[in-house]
Amino acid sequence: MPAITDPRTPSPRAAVDKALKPLLRDERDVSLARTTLMLVPMGAALIALNYLAFSWWTAAAFWAYYLYYMGPCTLGMHNIAHRPMFKNRNWDNRLIAVMGAFFGHAPGTYPGHHLAMHHREENGPLDVSSTLRFQRDSLIDFGRYVGRFLTLAIFDLGMYFRRNGRQAQLRTVVVGEVGWWVLLIALSFVHLEATLCCFVLPTLATRFLLMAGNWAQHAFIDPDDWANPYRSITTFVNSGYNSRCFNDGYHLNHHLRSSSHWTELPERFEAIQDEVTAQQAVVFRKIDYFVIWALLMLRRHRVLARFMVDFGEPTTIDERVTLLRERLRPIHLPA
Repeated sequence: MPAITDPRTPSPRAAVDKALKPLLRDERDVSLARTTLMLVPMGAALIALNYLAFSWWTAAAFWAYYLYYMGPCTLGMHNIAHRPMFKNRNWDNRLIAVMGAFFGHAPGTYPGHHLAMHHREENGPLDVSSTLRFQRDSLIDFGRYVGRFLTLAIFDLGMYFRRNGRQAQLRTVVVGEVGWWVLLIALSFVHLEATLCCFVLPTLATRFLLMAGNWAQHAFIDPDDWANPYRSITTFVNSGYNSRCFNDGYHLNHHLRSSSHWTELPERFEAIQDEVTAQQAVVFRKIDYFVIWALLMLRRHRVLARFMVDFGEPTTIDERVTLLRERLRPIHLPA
């Protein structure tokens, strides 16, 4: 006979949510809080296991964790950075620092790059991660783009803050980056293999993935109207990625109003569909930024065209391919 469950007994998830809600600024963030807080003990346990008894099995377990949760971690950090989650702001800062460290984020560098630089420059010529000047379906150009980021990102970002007289942000990113690599060097003397597996390789992988994502988010740019977010930002809908990564696919709405709560983005996108149609914004369905990036590197324009949302124009696959290719051309502007 099946066991009878008392409907008054809350599930473990409901109990956790009930405990979290009084601590949050906005109760809509309860799933964000639950997901991000869960990542900390999981990551700590897997890293400790690798340092105590490193093997290919422990390394594989850590990388399964990293690959599955890297997206939710980074987009969780992204949302918390834009809209503080806890009533106590110090809890947000500590959560971002600890959770980010398990996924290769040097302390302070992600908020510094994304909030203090990228959202101010909006992928323009002064954005140190701008995609404008590259042929955005070229593997060679992407190699130049990501290669510079992996080797010189901290110098480019530091010079950006110095030129703009923002000494606090400059100190934060420099101390965070230098301190991160000093820590990893020290940990390598404790256990080289575990440090490479759990910290060094995730740092490089995360930076590669961040640039691949940014490349796809800002790949299709109208050369005659490059500053117009409708004509320079990629959006995708009806994708499982959005449910796992806090609606990150609604990137146009995020740039139009970066303070919007992540749960509002689908509704806000519905509200601007007339403008999306009129501006011929590039919107895809069922795929995500990493699939878009891969298809760009393979130059599979027709496949991308088939995944475009039909807003009436362009009407044929050939017309869509023409539009996509036009918006992938490099744009050279004076800095």
